[in-house]
Amino acid sequence: MYYFDILHNQGEGNRVVLQVASRFNGITFGGEEAADIFQELSEDEVDGLTITGYETDPFMSRNVPLLTELCKACKEDYPEKTIWCVTDFSFEDIKGLDMIRYLDVLYIQGEMKKIS
Repeated sequence: MYYFDILHNQGEGNRVVLQVASRFNGITFGGEEAADIFQELSEDEVDGLTITGYETDPFMSRNVPLLTELCKACKEDYPEKTIWCVTDFSFEDIKGLDMIRYLDVLYIQGEMKKIS
């Protein structure tokens, strides 16, 4: 998976934001980047993680395996933190994916859907 940037404050509260990118304009996402996210999530003032697309959607098939593992690890290590995801896919297209079970809020084509 590739990413464009790791930012803050997209959504309510103080959030870490992972912007998923295409391979053409992105940086390879690996252990160092995941460690950075977990380090930031360990801070009390950070409310959670938001995953959004920059040039590609988080639910593109090439992104889902790594993002599922990232979300699962976030929930295991920081169960009090929320995970939000922004997508242009319909809920019907993604509802069977394992990644959904780790999300608290899903923005689908501009509409908010609370998962948990």
